[in-house]
Amino acid sequence: MQQDLNELSLWSQASHMKLHPKKCKVLHIEFRKIPVTPPSLTVNNIEVQLVKVLRVLGVILQADLKWNSHVDSVCTKANQRLYFLRKLKHFHLTTDDLLTVYTSYIRPILEYAAPVWHSGLPYKLSDGIEKVQRRALRVILGSEYTSYAAACSHLGLPTLSSRRRTLTETFAKSLLRSGQLQHILRYHPPEEASVAGLQKYRHNLIVIDKTKTIYCYIPKTGCTTTKLVMYNLQHDTNLTSADLGPNKKVEIHRYPFKLLNKYSMEDAQMRLKTYNKLIVVRDPLERLASAWLDKFFNSPGRFIFRKRLRQAVGNSTFGKTTTKRVQYDFIAHTDTLVEDLRLFFHRSGIVGKDGILPRQHPSRAKARFGRTFRVVPPEDIRRLGQIYKPDFDMFGYSIEEDLEMIENEQRNALKQNV
Repeated sequence: MQQDLNELSLWSQASHMKLHPKKCKVLHIEFRKIPVTPPSLTVNNIEVQLVKVLRVLGVILQADLKWNSHVDSVCTKANQRLYFLRKLKHFHLTTDDLLTVYTSYIRPILEYAAPVWHSGLPYKLSDGIEKVQRRALRVILGSEYTSYAAACSHLGLPTLSSRRRTLTETFAKSLLRSGQLQHILRYHPPEEASVAGLQKYRHNLIVIDKTKTIYCYIPKTGCTTTKLVMYNLQHDTNLTSADLGPNKKVEIHRYPFKLLNKYSMEDAQMRLKTYNKLIVVRDPLERLASAWLDKFFNSPGRFIFRKRLRQAVGNSTFGKTTTKRVQYDFIAHTDTLVEDLRLFFHRSGIVGKDGILPRQHPSRAKARFGRTFRVVPPEDIRRLGQIYKPDFDMFGYSIEEDLEMIENEQRNALKQNV
């Protein structure tokens, strides 16, 4: 390392620049439980300071590659600016003006260099950033504020999490378009989906010809809500969840949607090539919790489903999401489903249909996630994590975050029993 630093110093001098030893810092990336003291490094025979936290171009890096310090910094700065938003509210600025102040003066702080750190955020840090926007919307709407999801819908704002995801995807695509930077991402163009290779999955692909949409429905990923949206798109209606179920207008899971397997091979292939393809995904353990609560805990008499579930779990297939056969144009997430569907409409050119989107409600399984798994041994949860590792990795979920939530619930349960 010292030799590399010497070569860097010589190169900088040859380029008519000179490293300032007191402004240089050493950040030693270390993950061992018992840290090892790194060797001292020098520039021009002056020792360089060893630090645990380092700010580089406005982004705070930590020696453990976590983002707590950076998130704390941006949230503190953004919260300070909320003071000005409150002051402007007292001067009776319109909602549109207050929204402009927020989106141009406060929100950029929370999204600066998001492609660098977004993918490494655990739930707690992501939610901490989201709380800043919640506070801002409370200030903007005042007494009209009822809930965060309703406020976002009313003002036409996506969640910060979904915005960061979009910013990150846009940045990655810009790298792919750049001839000089393309090597940073090892991109392999996806193989074109063939109908022949989809025989097993074609019955899960709902086709809405009216809007040129293909929706892959997966149980326990908000498919009731999304199927209702697809129904409304197909029939140009505006039914709500209150219209669902026996003796109601629509029993959505028995409605005969047109599936991809109902088309000829040629027509199905054409739709796969030209239609906008949507899939909704969810944290794998949360899906299992939802299945347990819905099919076992709340409905213990559903023996047919129990038999099918035992077979699926025995074959390590329940909950796995298959996306390799289809190159989806949009991947939505259950916890941000409404905002994601709105963005899907926008990208797909589906206009004037935001009114059919439902309100975003908290997931019952997510609210009871820790309690559902707190009696399950950690080694069994990790086994589940290995079974569903492709889903965790592909869709940005973390088994470690899930374990942290479960352990917190276990600690809270122990405190209550003491």
